Amino acid sequence: MSSPALENFLDKFTVSELVQGRELYWVESKTSVKQTLKKLQDKRILSMPVFDKGPEHKAKNGGLGKYIGLITIGDIVQGLAFNPWFDKITMQKEKPTKEDLSRLVKFSILESKVSEIVGEMTEEGKHLIILDENDKLKTALKLFAKGQHRALVVRSKGGPCMLSQSDCVKFLSNKLNYEEAIGTKVGLLFERSLSNTNLLDENKQVKSVRADEIALMGYRELGINAKDPLAALPVVDSKTGKVVATLSESDLRGIDEHTLTDLLLPVTEFIKKSDKDTESLLTFEEDTTLGDAIFMLSKKSAHRAWIVDDDQKPIGVLSLTDLMAAMCEWSWPTFKRIFSVPLPQDNENGGAPAGAAGNFTLDSKPV
Repeated sequence: MSSPALENFLDKFTVSELVQGRELYWVESKTSVKQTLKKLQDKRILSMPVFDKGPEHKAKNGGLGKYIGLITIGDIVQGLAFNPWFDKITMQKEKPTKEDLSRLVKFSILESKVSEIVGEMTEEGKHLIILDENDKLKTALKLFAKGQHRALVVRSKGGPCMLSQSDCVKFLSNKLNYEEAIGTKVGLLFERSLSNTNLLDENKQVKSVRADEIALMGYRELGINAKDPLAALPVVDSKTGKVVATLSESDLRGIDEHTLTDLLLPVTEFIKKSDKDTESLLTFEEDTTLGDAIFMLSKKSAHRAWIVDDDQKPIGVLSLTDLMAAMCEWSWPTFKRIFSVPLPQDNENGGAPAGAAGNFTLDSKPV
């Protein structure tokens, strides 16, 4: 359980403070996938709730109708990746062409109703967390700690809107920057190296995608287990196995019906060609402390960081969901130290200062 001091701090804020001035983008259930994809592209967003505005549901949710599910750009792409045609291509180890994919997009995906694919790829698409604008921030954190990435916030004015995990992290980071820093004495748990946490399972291999594989195969791997889909994959060098990039739903921001064929490019080429602002590649070595790792994750607004071995091969991951779960358990000194106290810098002699533990790398190229 978190300490009373931390509980009191989180109770200072309500959900309404995180969503001021925010607008809800949504689609009606009878909207075509083509129209939905266009709206996602125009608004530069990755997901939207879907509502049924039929006569029997019109009065629900402030006139929006009955909530059907959450549609994401990832659902549309995975609809392509798991199409029987693509199954046949991969089984026969044939190389699909842009013409093949264009036909598939046109005849089997774009003209479908969006309601037909909602929830088909991920369990999260079928369910939506509902928060009231007056709920305490603590309530949102506890819900996000269970793995949900988004929630619908009901407001008395301005209509409902969406709230995400990253919204919570950014809000807290900004608030805590203005709080008076306290001592850096931290509980033993957060002084542990990543190798001494449950984030690393020696018996579980981290799934990855090779840099020379086509991007569509990578997105297929992300959704191979619909009940527990992966949010991202480390992209590894085909020869060395070293992490070189991250493939996630964020890389699909702004994609349209014409650029969907870019998914046939090798993963690294697809990432470079995508015109977007996505998270930088963030990696940590095993001896990095959990506290320092989470600090960098929040400060760089990254959704995740890969834990790597001495050869820079992925052996684990630290995600925002891990951060949400940790927030619900931290003591106040630990919580504040993670968000407020800067990481120690290298000393004048080029080495790390006394007491510094672990190493992190931040690759500046967008992935």
